[in-house]
Amino acid sequence: MDININKFLENIDALITTSNPDEVSPKKIRKCLEALYGIDLNSRRKELNKLVINRFNELTDHPKVLIPLHEWENIHKEIEQLRHEVSSKDKVLRINKNTSNGKHKSSDRKVTKSNKSKKRKKKGSSTNDIAVREDGTKKRGICWEDLGLSDELKHIIGDQPRPRTQVVKDIWSYIKEHNLQDPDNKKEIICDDKLRPIFGDKISMFKMHGKLSKHLTKMEDNHFEDDGNISEEK
Repeated sequence: MDININKFLENIDALITTSNPDEVSPKKIRKCLEALYGIDLNSRRKELNKLVINRFNELTDHPKVLIPLHEWENIHKEIEQLRHEVSSKDKVLRINKNTSNGKHKSSDRKVTKSNKSKKRKKKGSSTNDIAVREDGTKKRGICWEDLGLSDELKHIIGDQPRPRTQVVKDIWSYIKEHNLQDPDNKKEIICDDKLRPIFGDKISMFKMHGKLSKHLTKMEDNHFEDDGNISEEK
């Protein structure tokens, strides 16, 4: 059966962007597609692997969509909290509009003040809610949280703390600028003297995220993140 593998592009992108980047592999994506469509893609394995790697490279160049699942879940919680806040503000605006004749303005102010007070208490009661600074502005979500860099990383991309997604993007910019991808196998990175302390002599693109975790630390912490376990197709 002649199968046009390009028709799987949307599925491949969805699988990559919703999977843990430390665990995703061409083989896992191929197995998912086979289960989804009830077909055998083994005869197109090499072509499909190449397509998956190309999509992974493309999405890595735009890391805002390439984040671990647990970070996406935290972002989703923040979005739901924002929706709740918007809904509450809409109710207050409707009350103010309906009482524009001035009869209940004093009462409205009390309701608004009470609602704001409840919101502040609620925000401070859960670590999953959006944090609010003293000036009333919201702190950035975990996906955009600045992380400290190890000395090895600073030697490559500079001293400035930055989000994990930006670190990945900067590392890839360095790799491409210095032509460090294996010309015969683009998913393999041949490390130079600066990358070697982080990744060793050679590393698969699917293992890079886990290795980078050892060189990133939350600003309030004094230890670096744990390494992740990565699997890839042999």
